[in-house]
Amino acid sequence: MTKAKRKLSPEAAQRLDEHARKSAEAMRRAASSRRQNGRTTAYQPAATSQSASQQPKSRRGKKAVVVYLSEDAKQLFADTAAAKRMTAQELGALAINLMFEHFRLKPIA
Repeated sequence: MTKAKRKLSPEAAQRLDEHARKSAEAMRRAASSRRQNGRTTAYQPAATSQSASQQPKSRRGKKAVVVYLSEDAKQLFADTAAAKRMTAQELGALAINLMFEHFRLKPIA
């Protein structure tokens, strides 16, 4: 059984973002002091996730889906989008909606 996902309150999300920012700054300072002491490091802090208000409007309320394709399939996907003058996002949504219709579900992508 999986646990239900909970939404963070705005205050909790802000605290989490602040903690991530402070952690990234601390890691940068630590990496900088190592370089000053003659040691180098390949560490690069992870990018902090954007809060919902910082995301582009086109992505708000949406979730990413990653699909791994062969090189040929990926190139054909990109070529098809270009030929139809569509973005990859638009073509992907069309593909998902066609799949929903195939399974007799409401096309909501």
